[in-house]
Amino acid sequence: RTTKMVVRLRLARFGRKHKPSYRIVAADSRSPRDGRHLEQLGSYDPIPRRDGTKEVRLKTERLKYWLSVGAQPSKRVELLLAMADLIPKGPQRQPTMKNIPKAQRTFTTIAASCNNENNCGYIGVIGGGLNHPSILVPTLSNIPWRGLH
Repeated sequence: RTTKMVVRLRLARFGRKHKPSYRIVAADSRSPRDGRHLEQLGSYDPIPRRDGTKEVRLKTERLKYWLSVGAQPSKRVELLLAMADLIPKGPQRQPTMKNIPKAQRTFTTIAASCNNENNCGYIGVIGGGLNHPSILVPTLSNIPWRGLH
């Protein structure tokens, strides 16, 4: 019985303690990070030089081959390949609000268009946000979120 092997393009760590350097390798997804790999495809030095640049070396022809046969890049390798224009850039992540104190977080609310006789409260909150993606949405307004009761 033959099994399909899922090939990942990922970083294998080399270097010494507190001075990492990485090799970009094509490896079986089940093998360990620094374990056996199929082919070395480049290198990445994350420590900036004096001029602020980080060194990335790529074997572009071999990377194009592995991508054409279905190898899946890891998130960091995908970022490096996108910066080298070998693959299209992925969607941008939305920043979280964890670094903002809860008291200062604000959200857009949908207020009921009621007069004072009805004494209507909030109907709901526009979708996408912190803990409940379909309930909350962060905005720049000064209306604090009061919850759905």
